[in-house]
Amino acid sequence: MTPGSEWSYVQLLAEYQPGPITNEVEYERVMALVEEFYPRRCESEAIGRFMALVTMLVHHYESRAHALPAVQPIELIKFLIAERGLKQKDLVDVFKTKSIVSEVLRGRRELTREHIERLAAKFAVSPAVFFASSRSMVA
Repeated sequence: MTPGSEWSYVQLLAEYQPGPITNEVEYERVMALVEEFYPRRCESEAIGRFMALVTMLVHHYESRAHALPAVQPIELIKFLIAERGLKQKDLVDVFKTKSIVSEVLRGRRELTREHIERLAAKFAVSPAVFFASSRSMVA
């Protein structure tokens, strides 16, 4: 019998034996389960619970294996400037003076809360991206 909505949660666990994902081969196997069962997640409570478990396993693996490296805030600012074709002088509205822009980009001056708020608004990003320790994302 093909696993379907008539299967219990325990039967789904016994058949597919989901567990911690430790490598890309296991990840691909579990992603195949997601593709198979996601459209059917509302067919039964058992499939819904099974999908909740499987997606948690996927999320946990992706957060470790596919995390973006932390980037120092200054490097991020330089990237955003280059990506948008801006120049240092275009940040005077954020930092108030050309000299402060220069000092920040050279790492001689720390970002203030006000700087972070203005940078976030200017580049339409979350202020959290300017805190190196807060970034380890999933894409």
